[in-house]
Amino acid sequence: MSSSRKYLKIVSMVTLLAAVLCIVVVVLGFGDPRVALENAPFEMSADTARIVLSLAAGFGAGINLVLGLAGMRAANVPSRVGSACTLALIGLVVALVNVVLCVFQGFGVDMVRTISAVLSLACTAGAFVFANSVKKEYEAWH
Repeated sequence: MSSSRKYLKIVSMVTLLAAVLCIVVVVLGFGDPRVALENAPFEMSADTARIVLSLAAGFGAGINLVLGLAGMRAANVPSRVGSACTLALIGLVVALVNVVLCVFQGFGVDMVRTISAVLSLACTAGAFVFANSVKKEYEAWH
């Protein structure tokens, strides 16, 4: 097993853990968006903000869960790396949107969601880099 495949497997496991963390954050509903919205640069009600952030985080956690499983499968069988690359790209975009939403809500109020979003972004970026590395490695051999 090459070093890229090993790193992909490690990042995929961490991505699974980050997905579980995001799901816990969404289910427990950390943070109070009413406090954050006082300093927000746009007009949005607290209930709408909670729904938007929860949907974004939940969708991102679902993608990270599937990405973690696909990444571990691709690390074991490199011919299946195509789905992991696609999911990593989609997950990267969703995680970036989630981080932007958390920034617009405010850093200081909802640190748990912000940390969760940044962790998700880091995991999907790592999965994207290593999945592409495994894909290039596989294409060089076949």
